[in-house]
Amino acid sequence: MNESVKPYYRDYICSHSSNNYQSLHITFYDNSSRSYMEVQLRTQKMDDIAEIGSANHIGYEKSRNMNGPEEMQFQKENAFILMKLMREE
Repeated sequence: MNESVKPYYRDYICSHSSNNYQSLHITFYDNSSRSYMEVQLRTQKMDDIAEIGSANHIGYEKSRNMNGPEEMQFQKENAFILMKLMREE
């Protein structure tokens, strides 16, 4: 990849994370609004993991505030939803 455009690409597919998040992020500059925008490319399965699975921001924030049985129940519910969605594929 050309070094001048490399800062605008972030590959979260090849670099594995502990929460299984995967996505390719590409940043564009919009001349008309004079602002940057980021596009995230994901498969349906990647999106499910990012939105409701182990990489979910709300789940991450909630689990930081919970301990013991509450956290386990929350993780079980997320796992159940994700498994259901994966079966529907």
